[in-house]
Amino acid sequence: MIGVIPPAPGRAQVPGPLPARARARCRLLARAALGVLGAIGGLAGVLLLGPCGAVAYWVSTDTTGPAAAGVSSIPQGAAPSATVADGTAGSDPVVTLSFPVVVVPGGPSVTQYDVTRQAASGSASSSISGSCTVDQSQGTVTCDDEPPVGRWQYTDTPVLAGSQWTGPASAASAVVTHAALDVGISSPTAGLTYDAATWTAGGPIAGSVAGGQGAAVSVVVQVRDDANGTCWNGGQNLAAAFVACGSAATWVTAEGSAQWTEEFSALDFPGAAQYTVTASALSTGGAELAYGTGSAQLSFVFDDTATPSPPTAKR
Repeated sequence: MIGVIPPAPGRAQVPGPLPARARARCRLLARAALGVLGAIGGLAGVLLLGPCGAVAYWVSTDTTGPAAAGVSSIPQGAAPSATVADGTAGSDPVVTLSFPVVVVPGGPSVTQYDVTRQAASGSASSSISGSCTVDQSQGTVTCDDEPPVGRWQYTDTPVLAGSQWTGPASAASAVVTHAALDVGISSPTAGLTYDAATWTAGGPIAGSVAGGQGAAVSVVVQVRDDANGTCWNGGQNLAAAFVACGSAATWVTAEGSAQWTEEFSALDFPGAAQYTVTASALSTGGAELAYGTGSAQLSFVFDDTATPSPPTAKR
């Protein structure tokens, strides 16, 4: 048995689905090629390229039995279906793609796919194939992606594993829109040193959010003790309320949206140190595949034993 390998460089690809009349003509050409191979016998191989796609033929060279040949091509992949799942506290939502596996006519299911994220405007693209899982028992492929800000579409191209053979790329998915939110922190003030009195006079941790997709905007806040590398979990039992920063509990949901606040009293500080406040916002509830994200961060010092920085007038 021999396999005819497509010419280098690159993979042999089919530009897209053919009309019914053209497909019928390709089948006739394939049958004719097989007839020629049957008449010739021996060691032979044929490769058809061009509008008929990439089709390989294998012929037995065993003279003790009847010759055999196989004709097949990799079908076009199906357009991915996209959904957007809410992100965990402080992280972006996840775009999940799904599409059915491709089955080679008379052959196996395809187990490898090149899945590409490309700008809806048609500019640069990047592969997300590493995030994909093929479930042969369910006949589906799923991929997860956290795209940057922009408008994105996805395509998938079936690839015969261990070879250079590919089918045509699928049609593009629906557009996924990731918008940028403008998040600001108005209190505390970056770089200042506070004591109990000036912190209380400054009011709660507060800020604003502008822009985005949809009507629902949520804001979560994290307060980090930079000296100890711990974060506030929303409790009010001083040092015990500062825990390892890796958990979702250290992202506390603020009140409000376009204008938001989070109560944090001078008694909540575990000690004199530099602290970093991060605010992360997410907007959803607009178009089905549209959302917005944004964040802001600043650092300040709380030291109730030192002379505080002079207060500044609030805007």
